[in-house]
Amino acid sequence: MNLLIVTQKVSVNDPILGFFHRWIIEFSKHFESIIIFCLEEGEHNLPSNVKVYSLGKDRGFGKFSVLKTFISLVWNKRKEYDRVLVHMNPIYLVIAGFVWRFVFRKKVFLWYTHKSVDLKLRIAEKFPSKIFTASKESFRLPSRKVIVTRHGIDTNIFKPDYIKKDGRGLRMLTVGRISRSKSYFVFIRALSMLVNKGLD
Repeated sequence: MNLLIVTQKVSVNDPILGFFHRWIIEFSKHFESIIIFCLEEGEHNLPSNVKVYSLGKDRGFGKFSVLKTFISLVWNKRKEYDRVLVHMNPIYLVIAGFVWRFVFRKKVFLWYTHKSVDLKLRIAEKFPSKIFTASKESFRLPSRKVIVTRHGIDTNIFKPDYIKKDGRGLRMLTVGRISRSKSYFVFIRALSMLVNKGLD
């Protein structure tokens, strides 16, 4: 079986989307071949059964040229894939979902993890057989197609590093972007309360 993946970026060094490089390697173990349409192509080291096609943003293409390239690839590569996985970008389903499902008769899937529910997502929801998401709060459009898979973190790579106790008392770490929605003020107040109670 052959898989088409449509995603934003294929780049092992990208600070946000670099994790997806590992996903592609894992997918490649379960499919005869994989082709990828990505908005931007960066540095990657993927197995021989994976081919990457850039839509051209990395080469300075504007929106019209990106759209033209995408439609051309969808049509010209149609015999090279049996299944379609759209990663995070419902717009690709808005553009090609009908053709993939009802003209090419291919099974389509969507991975989407975001609180946003807009018109694009409402239209896109009509075409996939299944929609994968990290949590029930991560896909807020009611749909029987939703399957909660969690985040898909490779725990062989991202795992705790055991730190020797050095007698310096309790240490805490929080990792994430600084924004109101992340409620760092709660974390800071908690630390203050612990210090006021005499905890080192």
